[in-house]
Amino acid sequence: MYSYPNYIALPPDELHNVWKALEPIDFELMYGGWYHVPPIRNAKPVILKSLQRIVQILTQSQSHAIFSETI
Repeated sequence: MYSYPNYIALPPDELHNVWKALEPIDFELMYGGWYHVPPIRNAKPVILKSLQRIVQILTQSQSHAIFSETI
């Protein structure tokens, strides 16, 4: 399938870089790729929690620097 590369997670440090790039931006809504999916409200905390969850799964711990990040 063409989308298999999307299942390969970025390394934890790169995920933290994603958060550092988004952190200074003020936004509340996150839109999906399809018109029938409603936007996610209060999106910034949702993104941080999702990135933290992925890092926890990859590292099997909460000792990475991304866990010290807050909104």
